[in-house]
Amino acid sequence: MTNWVFQGTVLPDGTDGELAVGSAGTRRALPGRFALPGLVDAHCHVTVTVDDDGPLLGGQDLADKRMAELAQDGIGLVRDVGGERSVTLHLTEMDGRPIVQAAGRFFAPEGRY
Repeated sequence: MTNWVFQGTVLPDGTDGELAVGSAGTRRALPGRFALPGLVDAHCHVTVTVDDDGPLLGGQDLADKRMAELAQDGIGLVRDVGGERSVTLHLTEMDGRPIVQAAGRFFAPEGRY
């Protein structure tokens, strides 16, 4: 994995400095003139998957896989809007992974989810 480094004026505050994109791997200067620090997935269910019977809650393995996929896709922040709270409430910013804002458990009628 590459750790891209941007040097110049960081907006919106206009300060000059260095901004690292990612936190692991070999440091390399970011090519080009502009950088977008990351996308936001504002409606995500990190621990929800689907099988033949419909949606179901997965565990830590699913969350780890999903977080790696989100990071690979350029997502910098995930708003998890419901899932397996024993997993999602403990997800934190990890090297090269998106920041997680976790809602915790679902509010749904009995027998759903």
